[in-house]
Amino acid sequence: MTTQPQFPMTFDKCPVCGGTDTITKAFKRVLVEKGLFREEIPVAMAQSVTPFADPSAILFGVRAPALITKYDVCGSCGCYYCVRVDLGEVELQAPGSMNQPKFQG
Repeated sequence: MTTQPQFPMTFDKCPVCGGTDTITKAFKRVLVEKGLFREEIPVAMAQSVTPFADPSAILFGVRAPALITKYDVCGSCGCYYCVRVDLGEVELQAPGSMNQPKFQG
């Protein structure tokens, strides 16, 4: 019998050295101290979104369940690692439809 993962999944320590500080946490502290950022806003170095949808039945513009994975860099050893995995939804879009320049004639 397999157990179901519980979301969100949070990884508070670097898998290499066990460090708990990350580059974005350190930078965020500096910005908060200067009054340029709010403490309660979550940040991460990078994020990936993995939608789960049947490719043969995709209807663009509909919402699909997705894993949202956030990554950061250890402030002690520089290891790039996953810090959080959430469940969410994303709107499916046709390939190449994002960030397309809008030309005016």
